[in-house]
Order: sequence, then structure tokens, then C-alpha cells
Amino acid sequence: MNKKILTGVIIAVVIIGLGVGGYFGLKSLPKKSAINIDAVVVKDLPENQQAILDKVKAELKQNLNNVDSLMTLAQFQKMSQDYPGAIKTLQYAISLDKTRLVAKNNLAEVYYLNNQFSEAEAMCYQMISDNIVWINSYNFLRDIYKYHMPAKYAADTLPNLLKEAIKQVGMPADKISLYIALFDYYRDVNNKPEAISAAQEELKLDPNNEPLKQALAELQK
Repeated sequence: MNKKILTGVIIAVVIIGLGVGGYFGLKSLPKKSAINIDAVVVKDLPENQQAILDKVKAELKQNLNNVDSLMTLAQFQKMSQDYPGAIKTLQYAISLDKTRLVAKNNLAEVYYLNNQFSEAEAMCYQMISDNIVWINSYNFLRDIYKYHMPAKYAADTLPNLLKEAIKQVGMPADKISLYIALFDYYRDVNNKPEAISAAQEELKLDPNNEPLKQALAELQK
């Protein structure tokens, strides 16, 4: 079995193990009727933003399957801290188009804001499965593990994911952000040898990264 297939299998197993039900709770996806367009109200919106919200509402009343408009509506729901509403809207949008990585990214963020950390974690794994170099997935996982699942942060869960991604990708530009994330993790957990190694590998690809050079020099003192 080649590495790419093996990685997909591992990620799939992790998602199932998280108990979220396939993609992100597809079994409990909201119906169209669960999305109350008129209930979306944001107080004290600037005039130009209110015009956008009104336009989106009008578009969705004509066609509730407009994924772009659903994603915009969810942003306004998030703005008003209607996180359950934003979750329903984004779940429905993704059910219409499962290729929308930004919608999944936004759903992970709203899960996080709504203190649904296991669901946010599972969505991060789904995004990694879709696009292994999508750096937001790893950044979300870092925050979930660091602040809400410290046992996983202390384990090798996140660095192992980053290292596997680095092995998988071929383009140097794709590796750079992954090495930086790996460096940040190891520096944060005070693993200097691994942090230094990650920084050195990144600088081979991006020798003009002055902030990283300075951070590396601090570690090597």
C-alpha cells in the first residue's frame, strides 16, 4: 500500500474514531426548513454590510441552494453569535457541495466558537483529508489541543500529522508553512532539538525568512 493511500486510511479511521458520523455529522444534517433566513439579524451593521445581508437574504429566498449565499449568511450568523444557526447553515451548504474547503474551514471555526471541540477536531481531519497542505487545519488543531485537549497537545498527534504532510507534498512552497507550524509547536513545548531541526529545514527552502532566522538564533544561544 503506498503512502498516500495509507495516509487516507489513517485519517479516515481517526474521523470515525472521533464519533462524528462520517463527514461532520451528516446523519443529523438540517433540512432546508431549519434555516430561518428572516431570523438572521445583526445589530448596528454598517450600511454597506446591511445591504449585503439584505441581498443575500433575497437571493436565498429565491434559491436556498445557493452555496455562496449560504456561506455569507453563516458569516452574519457568526457575527451575531448565533453559532447554532451558523452551524446548520454551513452544514447544509457543505451537503450541497462537499468540495468547498472554505465552508468546512468556517464550520470548524464556528464549532470551536460554540465549544464543540470534538466536532471542530473532526472537521480539521476532514480538511486534511481533502487537502493535506491546508495550513488552517493544523492551526485549528493546535488551538483545540493546546487549550482544550492538553493530553493530545502533549502527545505527538499534531507533529506527526505535520511530518506526514511534509512527506506527502512535493512542492517546496507547500512544505514551508508546514515546517513553520512544526517549528512553532516544538518551540512551544520546549523541544529545542526538534524545533531547531524544523527551522533549519524550512530555511533550506526559504533562506530569506528573517524572523525565523532570528527565532532560530534565540534557540541556539
